[in-house]
Amino acid sequence: QMKSSVPILYEDVEIVGDLDLIAASTSGLLDSLHSIRPPLTFTNCVFTGKLLAYDGNEEAPVQFEAETHFDDCEFKKTSDFRQAIFLEQVTFENARFEQESTFEEAVFSEKADFRNARFSARADFGNVQFSRDVDFEGVSFAGEAWFGTAQFLRLANFEGADFLEPACFYGTQFVDGFF
Repeated sequence: QMKSSVPILYEDVEIVGDLDLIAASTSGLLDSLHSIRPPLTFTNCVFTGKLLAYDGNEEAPVQFEAETHFDDCEFKKTSDFRQAIFLEQVTFENARFEQESTFEEAVFSEKADFRNARFSARADFGNVQFSRDVDFEGVSFAGEAWFGTAQFLRLANFEGADFLEPACFYGTQFVDGFF
């Protein structure tokens, strides 16, 4: 379904087992990107397995070409969006990450919204580029929050965010932001 341009919408669904977005994407012969073309909307879903958008191949990241939403979703296992490229708005509003989540080296080209998300384990946003506004308002980081060398090129809102374990912002670039 992710290889077409028909929007994908799941609401109140339990996704059992691992969801491998690399395998579900299209990969053209002329480029090395794994493209996910349709808009993705997951609302109030539970992911019981790992969510994988990275396969260890630094030459072939996953590129989300349309709006992507994981609102009110629960991620029971590791979620790996390492090096993902989000070309349109992405939201993880009220999402709950039970185990480690990584967005390391991801690129957010448009607005990113993590409002009121809950990270129960390590959250890795190291070397991420946020090209537009990003909202972490009300987010709870129960594990380590890693933002080392991240680039916030527009407004970064961390108002009301809770950091219950150490947070790293070493080498992070802020253009405009508030906590």
